Amino acid sequence: MDNIELAYLADHADQVVALAAALHAQDHEYYGARTPADVAADLALSLQREALPLALIALRDGSDGIVLGTATLSYDSITTHPHLGPWLTAFYVRPELRRRGIGRKLVAAIEAAAQRLGFAQLYAGSGRAATLFVRIGWHVLERVSYHGEEIAILRRDLR
Repeated sequence: MDNIELAYLADHADQVVALAAALHAQDHEYYGARTPADVAADLALSLQREALPLALIALRDGSDGIVLGTATLSYDSITTHPHLGPWLTAFYVRPELRRRGIGRKLVAAIEAAAQRLGFAQLYAGSGRAATLFVRIGWHVLERVSYHGEEIAILRRDLR
């Protein structure tokens, strides 16, 4: 999709509740007993542009108000790997819009934000999207079981 605009979630704070519901629905096993309201509270922490955590969203150009996807740059993510960071987290693209380049654009924008903030590496923990990360230059460090799901721990060197 060529008509995609990337923006900071901080500029579209009214989307936090809808995004939290989508993230919770996608990864309800990961969130466990946490509710969509808990996820919204976490997302609200990412309403910034110059510090972590920060979140980006993909919107249709000309913005009809529908968020197509999101990704967050966070200090931590996979609790079994506290020595790694920062992390690309809360990665989501609406299911009916996957495989159209939206995820790739979000990942590239998070990589650019991490680089701008002075980070040399970026990490991600992913099950479903691991193949996308590998296709665009990320490296699998290891595969682990996390919250009952097999995921890859990936790294992207930014320099």
